[in-house]
Amino acid sequence: MLNLDSYFSAHKSLPSEIRPFLPALHIILSRLEGLIPPHDTQLAFLSELPGMKEEELLVALLQMDFLKHQYQAVNGEFWDIQRESYLDFCARNTEAIIQPLNNNNAVLASFSMWVITLCDWESTALASTQQH
Repeated sequence: MLNLDSYFSAHKSLPSEIRPFLPALHIILSRLEGLIPPHDTQLAFLSELPGMKEEELLVALLQMDFLKHQYQAVNGEFWDIQRESYLDFCARNTEAIIQPLNNNNAVLASFSMWVITLCDWESTALASTQQH
């Protein structure tokens, strides 16, 4: 399973602007299990999290290959990371056709908004008020 804990052990070492993304990253990585191997180069950005800014993290997420493709079962069903994991999709559909997306702007916009909703903004606000 893709696991953030293998990339860093203490959340304290992350910049405060990256910490809200931890819940989102956990969900994204769990939903990508079975599609992207844990040590895939697409995930190299995870080792750089301690030095990243929010914008850099979002860019890294939006550049992942799975967003450039659509995954369709022979019955016509499409996989959507926002609804289920890739493994769950594959469990129902033994065969999937992977096709490049010619225009993925709508996918990127939808994914970006989903990522933002998965973030834990309140824990960061609480942590910053406790530091003052």
